[in-house]
Amino acid sequence: MAQAGAAGTSSSGQKALRSTDSPWDWLGEAVGIYRRQFLISLGYGLLFVAIGYGLFGVLAASGLASVIPIAIGAFALVGPLMATGLYAVARADDEGRRATIRETLLPRAASPTQIAYLGVILLVAVLFWTIIAAALFAIFHASGLSSLSEFAAFALTTPRGIAMLAIGSILGGLMAFGIFAMTAFSIPMLMDRHVDFATAIGASIEAVKRHPRTMLLWAWLIALSLFVGAATFLLGFAVLFPLLGYATWVGYRSTFGSTGQ
Repeated sequence: MAQAGAAGTSSSGQKALRSTDSPWDWLGEAVGIYRRQFLISLGYGLLFVAIGYGLFGVLAASGLASVIPIAIGAFALVGPLMATGLYAVARADDEGRRATIRETLLPRAASPTQIAYLGVILLVAVLFWTIIAAALFAIFHASGLSSLSEFAAFALTTPRGIAMLAIGSILGGLMAFGIFAMTAFSIPMLMDRHVDFATAIGASIEAVKRHPRTMLLWAWLIALSLFVGAATFLLGFAVLFPLLGYATWVGYRSTFGSTGQ
């Protein structure tokens, strides 16, 4: 279904990023968007935090608190899909106006069906991540752990737990980077252009290949933000999640331009 806007997604359609440090510029612009669209940005961030608390509360109430670390990883994988409303806010800011609640919660997309297809891919990735994490846990610790403190004690203070964390971090990191390469710019592109999800994914991966140092820095900044968000019991995401969403839109616009569709 690659249509008229697809031409700009080719490697020749990519702009040369200004420097390896471009992600810092993206974040700088994101801070400006957050300030100009403060109330809706904070509200979106708090909604993200509330969803996280709701999910983890259900797990804790079900006696599955020990799988919260796995859920955090899964939550991070679908983060790009949950940021579509933030791209709508950033687009409104580009147009010099305040975003409305309606367009933020029901964002207009040039290729909504293709976003849904990409969402299915991300959900499959979450399923694989859950299976891998559960398999590692079963291999290194046969019996169940009912609380998060028990899981932390096992993972951080025993040789088998540390080995599980090391292997899980490597496998999870590889999977997370693969998802990052696929979604770095693909969802903003599907919000902005009439292209199919395969074209958008290919353009995103090509951008990572063409600008490896820049995109590795961006991946590192995202990982650092996820760590800070988790370390602050998700509260940091009230600010960090909108900033990451806005910076992603700025990065997309800087790399491919925006059709304004």
